[in-house]
Amino acid sequence: AIEFLGRIDNQVKIRGHRIELGEIEAALMRQTGVREAAVVARDGIGGDRYLVAYITPQSGAQPDIEQIRMALTSELPDIMQPKTVLVLQAFPLTPNNKIDRRALPDAITAVVAPRPAAGAESQLEKEIASIWEQVLGIPIAGTADNFFDLGGHSLLVIQVQRRLREATGREISITDMFRLPTISALAAHLNGSLTRTAVSDGLSRANARRGMRLRVTPQQTPVA
Repeated sequence: AIEFLGRIDNQVKIRGHRIELGEIEAALMRQTGVREAAVVARDGIGGDRYLVAYITPQSGAQPDIEQIRMALTSELPDIMQPKTVLVLQAFPLTPNNKIDRRALPDAITAVVAPRPAAGAESQLEKEIASIWEQVLGIPIAGTADNFFDLGGHSLLVIQVQRRLREATGREISITDMFRLPTISALAAHLNGSLTRTAVSDGLSRANARRGMRLRVTPQQTPVA
């Protein structure tokens, strides 16, 4: 009789890609204030898998989660980016004094540095926020949150596009879905009131959070 106990390494499969969790953990360990790191794969809505990172702080340190996420963006490809980074005071351990990965909390919301979040105001913004929550499987804090920073990817963009069309009766292209990664920008575009200045400002803020630079030339011409 053969009993399958699982893989002896820490490889997981995310959207068709083999991911070595040890590489992500090593990148986390290089960040300021991080003492230990562990990464696990969780099953999301519809069987879509995502990564959750857990860290413990060094003595007296308070790791900057937003800074850590930006550092990972520059070091690792998108497919290896954790959807959530959680800070624990200590990891659960097995009788052999190793990290008990099965006992790590199953978090679905990212713990990030507190920042003001503008809630949905118009009915359209509320509809978009509701669709995002269904697709991403997490509560949406504000209309300025970036879809891709919250764990979105190209396959989920297609789901959002389809559900938006069904909910609003309005068509939006895949290109615009990538170009307008916030609820406020999408709502303004669907309302026909979005200007190129608003698009540029929204992308500048989104890319700044990812450590990217973008040169913007504001214009007042409405997007066709």
